[in-house]
Amino acid sequence: MSNPNVKPRWKKGESGNPAGKPKGTRSLTTLLREAMIKVGKGESEPYDEQLIKKVLDMATKQGNEAMIRLCWNYLEGMPKETKEIDFKGEVPPEEKEKLAQAAYDLIDQSAKTGSE
Repeated sequence: MSNPNVKPRWKKGESGNPAGKPKGTRSLTTLLREAMIKVGKGESEPYDEQLIKKVLDMATKQGNEAMIRLCWNYLEGMPKETKEIDFKGEVPPEEKEKLAQAAYDLIDQSAKTGSE
């Protein structure tokens, strides 16, 4: 929330970086993706295939837990965390379900936005 007593640095509709990023500039992700599909000098496979083989080798043959988790998360998605909520006092059964769903929604939204 902005403070109405503080004068903004820029006028409405004015950019803080008028020159901006130069046209045609590619992101680091784009550059990495382009590099991964290339075949290195003296190599028979592109880097992306070599990386996949290495990750699978580390997960299956070496039992590397981080690589197992990485593979699993790419295949099945990140597991949702469940929380038990203990209702203290008298709460009608039909209200417990509504309260539990509201709590779950709040936790889920918090996880998505990164807030606590």
